[in-house]
Amino acid sequence: MDILQKQTRHSKTILLNRIIMSTRTDGFWKILTTEQAWYIRKNENIELYILYEDGSESLIYTDDELQAAIDLNISIGIESSEIRNLQKKSIL
Repeated sequence: MDILQKQTRHSKTILLNRIIMSTRTDGFWKILTTEQAWYIRKNENIELYILYEDGSESLIYTDDELQAAIDLNISIGIESSEIRNLQKKSIL
């Protein structure tokens, strides 16, 4: 089993069995693929966040904000509390 760890001052990201989670000083996040982010944006009532390398995050309010983050290759995520519901729907 391969484990890739990337550690910054404020966050630690772990890739394990193709599931990407990010732990930060203020909670846990599920990092999304571009396809997952767009699907959730269009079909689910779940908040998406831009997850910056410095450990900060910001709520995505518009499609343009989501696309800009994707274009800049910045991580998009949801709070870990949302994962179970999306897994039951086979979205994640």
